[in-house]
Amino acid sequence: MKSGTTFHLISDRVRRISDLLAGALLRSPRWAFNLTLFLVGTALSTYLTHKLFQALPHLDDSVAALYQARIFQHGKLTWPVDSSIKPFFDIFGVITPIGKPDSWAGMYPPGWPLLLTVGQLFKAPWLVNPVLGGLLVVSISELAREFYDEKTARVAGTMALASPFLAVISATHLSHTSAALFCTFAWWCALRLLRSGRVRYALGAGAALGMSLLTRPEVAVCVGGVIAVGVLVQFRRVTVIWRQLALAAGITVLSGVALLGFQHVAVGKAGTLGHSVEMQENLGLGFGQVGRTSWLHTPETALSHGSMRLKELNRRLLGWPVPAAVLVLAPFFLLRSGLRELWLLIPLLTLLGFFALYFYWEEWLPGRYLFPATPMLLLLAARGWSVWTERLRRILLISGIPKLLLLFGTAYALGVAAPEYHRFFGPHHG
Repeated sequence: MKSGTTFHLISDRVRRISDLLAGALLRSPRWAFNLTLFLVGTALSTYLTHKLFQALPHLDDSVAALYQARIFQHGKLTWPVDSSIKPFFDIFGVITPIGKPDSWAGMYPPGWPLLLTVGQLFKAPWLVNPVLGGLLVVSISELAREFYDEKTARVAGTMALASPFLAVISATHLSHTSAALFCTFAWWCALRLLRSGRVRYALGAGAALGMSLLTRPEVAVCVGGVIAVGVLVQFRRVTVIWRQLALAAGITVLSGVALLGFQHVAVGKAGTLGHSVEMQENLGLGFGQVGRTSWLHTPETALSHGSMRLKELNRRLLGWPVPAAVLVLAPFFLLRSGLRELWLLIPLLTLLGFFALYFYWEEWLPGRYLFPATPMLLLLAARGWSVWTERLRRILLISGIPKLLLLFGTAYALGVAAPEYHRFFGPHHG
């Protein structure tokens, strides 16, 4: 009897402590929670963009995108330049459009440079990604609420906020954060559209997928395609809202037409990507000899690159003292998964498959090509946390421990894993 009383006393104290520490996190009003996610997420990435990257682009991809943003700022698609001086200012990613020897343009699609243009107008292009990163954290929480419930939404938002990988990517001048945000918002709109049939969600889904197409076309195909298939297989509902779905598809198609128009002017040929002009025959998908280089892309190298990408994501996604896969795959291993969880996992598989055919290994910020799938993985991790803690609660019969574990994982990610990750970004950044 005495041991039972002691157990109940310990259980009650654990519950009270966990409620006190996690109360603001798990029971605050929805608007307050989302506002906190946005402000803290934006502030964290803003701090990192100065601390790690000096508020400057540190990769030629970013330089080319910022150059195109400055062209947009002047109301042009290409920039006139004397061809005789070009060899003295050559930089990878800034191309001479086909048939226009006296012009320059960035080789990347226009979506990300357009967003950078907004920051450029305020002389703060470095602030664009942190703001988008803050919005991404909120979007992850909202998507989890649509997929699951309020508790999972709070856990997913907290995990996203503490993610070292998300914070660092959102501190760069790269386009991955915007692509992930557009896909997450499109998925949220798609779920809302399936439930309500309202036109505004069709407009939102179409615009978000269209911007994804204008930002990173391969992401629009890999992730946007998964969203579209997951919607279309719900045949009974599709027959009711087919007009709204057609509207969303039409907006996406118009974005594709806009991309072709931009390529016609800025690249010189509508059906040609800027990459093809810059890298010529050294660019392509598939296996074999890579252009005139000595690089041989084989299934073995593809498997090696994919393995390294997954390893980096497994280590950096959550920053918890356990691998991310322990939580992300828990619904599958513990037989608590269904079609929803499979739907969330497929974007990672499609991106892995696409980039398995791409010869390049992203040594700087490895794993960044998989970043647009991280919002869905964070939803799975939040779901996995719920599955594991349900098991733990049944074993220990102490209700407050799951909240304490969430707080511990968050504190570890911010206080231990994140600083360890930041040490990789010295003057030469790897």
